Amino acid sequence: CHAAAHPDRYLMMTAEEPKAASAQPDMPITAAVRSQVIAEAAKKIREHYVFADVAEKVAASILAADKAGQYQHLNQAQAFAEALTKIIQTLGNDKHFNLRFSADVLEDDIPLAQRDKQKPSKVEIAKALEMDIFNNFGVEKFERLPTNIALLQLNYFADPQIGGDVITAAMTVASSANALIIDLRKNGGGYAAMVALISSYLFDTEPVHLNDLYFRFNNQTQQFWTHPYVPGKRFGPDKPIYVLTSNFTFSAAEEFSNNLQTLKRATIIGETTGGGANPGDVFKVGEHFNMFISTGKAINPITKDNWEGKGVLPDIAVPAEQALLTAQILAMQPIIEKMPEAWRRTNANRILAQLQRELDSMKAAQ
Repeated sequence: CHAAAHPDRYLMMTAEEPKAASAQPDMPITAAVRSQVIAEAAKKIREHYVFADVAEKVAASILAADKAGQYQHLNQAQAFAEALTKIIQTLGNDKHFNLRFSADVLEDDIPLAQRDKQKPSKVEIAKALEMDIFNNFGVEKFERLPTNIALLQLNYFADPQIGGDVITAAMTVASSANALIIDLRKNGGGYAAMVALISSYLFDTEPVHLNDLYFRFNNQTQQFWTHPYVPGKRFGPDKPIYVLTSNFTFSAAEEFSNNLQTLKRATIIGETTGGGANPGDVFKVGEHFNMFISTGKAINPITKDNWEGKGVLPDIAVPAEQALLTAQILAMQPIIEKMPEAWRRTNANRILAQLQRELDSMKAAQ
């Protein structure tokens, strides 16, 4: 199904997707179906992939391989989708390439140039909203940690037009915290506009240039800046921020991390992220198959580069499971030093020592 297009959409995936894929019924596919999907995928890649030279290379390679019979052993739909995804990602050096199998017959594509004008049906709106409500618009957890540190776990960046109120509530509560930890270890992406909205709470009213997205289909570049006005209260530009990452952290979550890192607004703690920098859209390539194709590329205004294929490198590299404790300990130390009463420092140091023991235990067990 098709909802209204968002040209700023990165791939959005969750840690539950492999389970969801395996839960739907698989189906056998014939050589004719396999060749039809590959031919249509090659066509759509040539038409829409952001780098025309890479598109030609990928399309020609998969067509030649199919003609040579290299995919003839892939006679189940799910295995075929997974295998071709890995092949195309490698050929294109782009982790956003993603072929997906659907047990249901898919609707026909809407032309890319018309997608931003296409209004979703009431059924599509209701279905998307139900999923966002079920997942609390990506806000998995909000918690107040010892010494008034706010912890916000975001599992995806929702469309701000429908998820903005939840973010406003979370950021308003976080505004009075001494430090903020944003956990993106299970975040697989989402909308650049939501990245911009959340980032706006972390700076002052003067707009800050975050990121650009260039799109091949209209040869235009879209800029993203922080907002001069946000509803609720800002966390502000001065208090410390720690962003937690894992090798699953991907796409829009990488943009968020990269933006704050290059602007020296946050300390990134955890693992190098997945390495997917290119936004795009989903295209039908068969009755039961669609493909995410990168139609654009991210351009950081400071580095003039992006994180495609290499990921965002953390400032403090630790295994993902150690990232939260590491951030808590780092955040607490300067807070404790500024406490005026000795009894408060004593109590806080007792908690800090316990967290350090837990972290040391995790390191010893590694």
